Amino acid sequence: MNRRGFTLLEVAIAMAVLGLGVVTAIQLFSGSVRLETGARARTRAVLYARALFDQALGRVEIQPGTEEGEYPDGYRWTRSVRLAEELMEVQEEGEEREVPESELALFEVEVTVSWPESATREGVYTLRTIKVGPQPE
Repeated sequence: MNRRGFTLLEVAIAMAVLGLGVVTAIQLFSGSVRLETGARARTRAVLYARALFDQALGRVEIQPGTEEGEYPDGYRWTRSVRLAEELMEVQEEGEEREVPESELALFEVEVTVSWPESATREGVYTLRTIKVGPQPE
C-alpha cells in the first residue's frame, strides 16, 4: 500500500519549528520597536537641549542664574549660567595669580533635559560650554 501524506509526528514537528520561528520574529520586532521609541525620546531631548542652549548663547548680555521649565510632553529642562571664576585664574610655575580686572568674564552655560524612560528610570541629556561675555553688574 502506497500512502501519500504526512504522519502526525511530522506535522507536530513542522508546527513546532514554525511556532519557534514566529516567536523569534515577534521578539525581534518588539525589540526594534523598543529601540526606536528610545531613540525618538533621546532625539527629542537633544533637539530641546540644543534650542535652549542656542538661546543662551545668542544673548549679548549674559547673567548668572538658573531657569527651569517643562514641555507639554513631559520633558523637563534646567538652564544654568554661572561665573567661571576658577577659569579666570592663571597658574604659573606652581603659584596662582589673579588675572587683571577686565570688562569681560567667562561664564559656564549648562543645559540639562530629562524625561521619564520608565517607571523607575529617567533619561538625562546635558550640554555644557564656556562663553565670554561682559562682566555682570
